[in-house]
Amino acid sequence: NDFVDSTSKYFGPDFVCLIYADTYIIECFGSNAHGIVSNAPTKVGFTAIDGGDTYACAYHVLDAFTHCWGSITRRPSAVQPTATTVPTATTIPTATTVPGATPQPTATPVPIIRTFCHIPRSGSATYPLTLTGTWTSSCTWTSDTIYWDAGTPFIWDEWRQKGTGVVTITASSDGDPNLTLYEIDDSKSVDDDGYITFLAHEDDIDTDGGNYDAQIVRTLEDGKHYLISVSPYRTTTRDSFTLTYTSSNTDLGWAASHTPFDETQMQSMMESAAAK
Repeated sequence: NDFVDSTSKYFGPDFVCLIYADTYIIECFGSNAHGIVSNAPTKVGFTAIDGGDTYACAYHVLDAFTHCWGSITRRPSAVQPTATTVPTATTIPTATTVPGATPQPTATPVPIIRTFCHIPRSGSATYPLTLTGTWTSSCTWTSDTIYWDAGTPFIWDEWRQKGTGVVTITASSDGDPNLTLYEIDDSKSVDDDGYITFLAHEDDIDTDGGNYDAQIVRTLEDGKHYLISVSPYRTTTRDSFTLTYTSSNTDLGWAASHTPFDETQMQSMMESAAAK
């Protein structure tokens, strides 16, 4: 469940093929009567999979080409183009400190695949961490709830927690931000009841004192998948905000997690969880 993308799988009568979300590599299990298991491609970059009773086909985003394997009895009449070989990425060596020499910089982490409704950040981090984002009309709530009006912009961040401990999440902005924290159950599909659970909502830190920033203090558990949504309160203000994560436990950290899903479907799930 930690590595398999639950939306990218295909079941045959006697086999199953999965695309791993962290590497986008295919792995197949079950009967090998038609060469399904042993002939699965091993290259990185697959994003979608389908097939029949005796074969499977997967789309490769880098090649822009569909790869098929197994026993295919009804081949298409048109000749499939030959896939273009994608050069293997060059591994950046870790900097070695030589006495008297200038230390070489460590390679910058490559950002994970994220949608336009995610707050941009790299693939992993440790506490403390500060992120910045901007609300746009591309991501807005479609219905009224007790926390926001239809048309209110939102943007979210998600991660898999490393270590259990108390974490303080703070949103600062001129747009009077509010925070909504959810937990995602990776053992379920996005359509399943209980896939996303509402945990907490916070609007103002100190209304009487004039502090309208939002803050959630919560014990986060090791290995769990969390999502935090940031919105301005009942307004369509589209300005910038700062999201800060802090903890007194320096051993805590996280790995960014993202399972591809339909934005509208996910928003509906978040609204429903918050309403409950």
